[in-house]
Amino acid sequence: MNTLSQKTSPHRSPPGPARHPLARGPLVVVAGIPGAGKSTALDTLEQGLRTTSASHGPPSGDLVILDSGSVRRWLCARLPRVSYPLLRPVVHVTHWARILARALTEPRPLVVHETATRALTRQALRALAQCGRRPAHLVWIDVPAPVALRGQIDRCRLIRPRAFARHLQRVEQEHPATAARRTWDTVRVTDRDHAPAVIAACTAR
Repeated sequence: MNTLSQKTSPHRSPPGPARHPLARGPLVVVAGIPGAGKSTALDTLEQGLRTTSASHGPPSGDLVILDSGSVRRWLCARLPRVSYPLLRPVVHVTHWARILARALTEPRPLVVHETATRALTRQALRALAQCGRRPAHLVWIDVPAPVALRGQIDRCRLIRPRAFARHLQRVEQEHPATAARRTWDTVRVTDRDHAPAVIAACTAR
């Protein structure tokens, strides 16, 4: 590969790397059927960042994690007498409002929790990445349905059987990872154990 050399004046510093003030970090969507381990992977990632921050300084502030679980916990703590089925629509709307606001304004990488089994959901997230001038990376945590169901039970977040069946049906009809490869910058399929490392690697792309 040919390289171009540039003469510089002895009284001037050589030109530095080009700066892109509007460039933003990537949008990394952590996807998978309910119970796949998305929240667990994000919790592990966040704990790792805190450890790094405690040892070496600021890196924990180098990305933003948007997990719908944090919205759920915040609302449930303040409205303990309201059953979660009534709060669910508010949680989803609030979660997406945060994604929208951060995607368009936040310069740091964004890591977003979403099942992303719906094509419309993936299209919306991809469009937000484009509007925010971000690379879009999908990390699909791949687990069998019985393992995901056990994950729901273990976390006491058992969704309705019909809703779970719809997620499985959409994945069987067209796997989200396969569909996303047509339009997303990268798509990674991983298991639970390797998910935090894969997500972290994608934030640096």
